[in-house]
Amino acid sequence: MLSLNGQLKLIQEAEEIKCPKCGYVFTPEETQDYATFWGEDGSQDAGCPECETNLVIDEMVSRTFDVTVKEATKKATEAEGV
Repeated sequence: MLSLNGQLKLIQEAEEIKCPKCGYVFTPEETQDYATFWGEDGSQDAGCPECETNLVIDEMVSRTFDVTVKEATKKATEAEGV
């Protein structure tokens, strides 16, 4: 099992744009050029600012949802015996 620091590092790395050749990590300002809300732009061409390697950036967006029952609804359901 990963430590909390190990888990945080994995999350951070998953959200980085990193050159596979030299390891340069794009700054947040540089990342803005490639990040969209929906990930709808498809593959985007880019160049590494450090080693000038031609790159293709594919953005993947995922969401999770946590759904709970509102307390008033839960109490009404329990009172009805459902």
